[in-house]
Amino acid sequence: MREDKEQIRDRLLDYHWLRARLEETDVRVLIAEYAPLAQDDAAIKLLHSALRMSEYVLAQDKRALAQQLYERLWVHDTLPEIAALREAAKADSRIIPEYQPVLEQAGSALLQTLAGHQSGVQWCAYSPDGLRVVSAAADKTLKIWEVATGIEQMTLTGHEREAAGCAWSPDGQQIVSISEDGSLRTWDAGTGEGRLQRSGYVGGRCCAYSPDGKRLVISFGRQIAVIEVDTGKPDWTKIGHPAPDGSNYYINGCAYSPDGQTVMSVADDGMVKLWDAGTGGERLSFMAHAGASVWACAYSPDGKTMITGGTDHQLKLWDAASGKERLTMTGHTHYVRTCAYSSDGKRLISGSFDHTLRVWDIETGGELRVLKGHTASVISCAFSPDGKTAVSASADRTLKFWELASGDSPLQVSAKHERGVNKCAYTADGISLASSAFDGTVRVWDAKTGMQRLRLPAGYNYYETVCAFSPDGKTVVSVAFGGTLQIWDAETGEVRLTLEHMGGWKTLAYSPDGKRFVTGGPYNQAFRVWDAVTGLLLSTMTIEHRGDMNATAYRPDGKMFVSALGNLLKTWDVETGEECLTLAGHDIPVLALAYSPDGKILVSASSDTTLKLWDAETGAERLTLTGHTRPVRDCAYSRDGKMILSVSEDSTLKLWDAATGACLGTFYAEGMLTACAWGADGQIAVGDNVGKVSFLRVS
Repeated sequence: MREDKEQIRDRLLDYHWLRARLEETDVRVLIAEYAPLAQDDAAIKLLHSALRMSEYVLAQDKRALAQQLYERLWVHDTLPEIAALREAAKADSRIIPEYQPVLEQAGSALLQTLAGHQSGVQWCAYSPDGLRVVSAAADKTLKIWEVATGIEQMTLTGHEREAAGCAWSPDGQQIVSISEDGSLRTWDAGTGEGRLQRSGYVGGRCCAYSPDGKRLVISFGRQIAVIEVDTGKPDWTKIGHPAPDGSNYYINGCAYSPDGQTVMSVADDGMVKLWDAGTGGERLSFMAHAGASVWACAYSPDGKTMITGGTDHQLKLWDAASGKERLTMTGHTHYVRTCAYSSDGKRLISGSFDHTLRVWDIETGGELRVLKGHTASVISCAFSPDGKTAVSASADRTLKFWELASGDSPLQVSAKHERGVNKCAYTADGISLASSAFDGTVRVWDAKTGMQRLRLPAGYNYYETVCAFSPDGKTVVSVAFGGTLQIWDAETGEVRLTLEHMGGWKTLAYSPDGKRFVTGGPYNQAFRVWDAVTGLLLSTMTIEHRGDMNATAYRPDGKMFVSALGNLLKTWDVETGEECLTLAGHDIPVLALAYSPDGKILVSASSDTTLKLWDAETGAERLTLTGHTRPVRDCAYSRDGKMILSVSEDSTLKLWDAATGACLGTFYAEGMLTACAWGADGQIAVGDNVGKVSFLRVS
């Protein structure tokens, strides 16, 4: 008997059926199956959105389904069907958020994330028909993606250094790319086969087709050129932005006017220059962003205005004929890297080093919306030809599709650091958590509510700051790379002690009895042992070593401490300062260390993507844990010593069986995970590269 529409709906909203269906097919097939009902059914539409947003994760790990659905539908469980589905997914999850989801919510502007490039994505562009997108990345490749599904159709290889720019020909039949290796290449957009290759354009940054598709404008290093597409022969080349000292500024962007008669260039001198596209003669030159570099430029579709974006965080709208300023748009909080007009010329989209995209009204200069989701600088963006969606490319190695008519995420993010987190530490009772970050602050959080209690100005913006709780939880000590050590009252936030200008510090660890703490400096400096009450320097151990001191940890009995010196681990006798063991096994620097609660095992996390377990007494290597695909930034033992937690720049958290090394579970985030700590009763805390601290629960 055939199912009626209601029975089909019930089945599609059943988590257990969904999990079984995913096991027997591909997530893209699943997304396609949900699409027909997603138009008119609110619950199905949200589930379809959640699946599409999760596609890049589920394509590599189907076991992540429970976490992805439980989190992405977090704010939508007022719908009974969604609430029931989330409850089933929660029961199937090993690690769940406690107070707030880590992932972007279904039904928001974010449609889909495309993951496939191995390095930052430098450029993206829609095909003229809007059905495909091409991307260029620092991994030397270009990729062509299908817009409707996010499927990667092909990868174009041949560049020997990062692919910096790319563009579609107006007829959609060809793609051009330019690379830092000095090569310019054109490709058949249907087959991916190379058509033309030319060298000599070292420092290539930008490329664009003329409206008739017969010529290209390119910027490379300090030069701009117009060349024939078919032959690669230059019509003209200019060193366009000279400096007062006789050198020349780098040209960061270029564009053709819609009528093909003029070429625009922007550079580090803050200037905009307009050139005759046929002869290379200079037509107009004006200062656009005084005292700043101009990194982005675009012509309006009618050619009457131009937009520029610079390192002054501003966008400016200009009259294309006179060069007179019409509007200044402010809102970004970091350098503006990219901008583009909608096809009707009424809106502008921009991307910035502040990790956001912003959509603007061209007539008024008003900000229409902010798009958040990238976890690193937004390098390129574009409207779809119909103006309904947009694509962005980021240094976080992803592209994202955005639906511009949808609402913003209803999720309100709690307080966070302004820059990446580099350390998390719980009190012994697990009631409070301290975190430190590159924004120069230490924050103290109530682990029972996830709310921030204190914000301590411990260092300098952009500089690394490290923190630790005293064993009794009454004080927090912080050290800043710039040289400041401070001891704070953990309840009131009052400074108890400050030591200035003691040299750069990168690591910090309290002794188990709370009487001392040890700090470690950068390359070729020293360990210092301090009295935790008076701040007196008790001893200094100057050490010649390879690489930075990235981590330090006391053994639980307080008699030894271990340090990470480049790719080596060394243990030291606390009383005598003598070196006891050297542990070698990692290929590149060790970033984090932790002792097991009984002090018998030491775990190390490395940039080589592995963790290693060592016998703390003999230094013998016991196990190597593999599974992360990028540097492992931090690690911690569970309080019973049975599990190990690790976080990585690959945006995953992993749980490991401490006895066997088996991976017990993986949790996926959207940003690089950079810090972790294990609290009480199965709670864990993680910090990421955008400053967010999240509390999770291990079942």
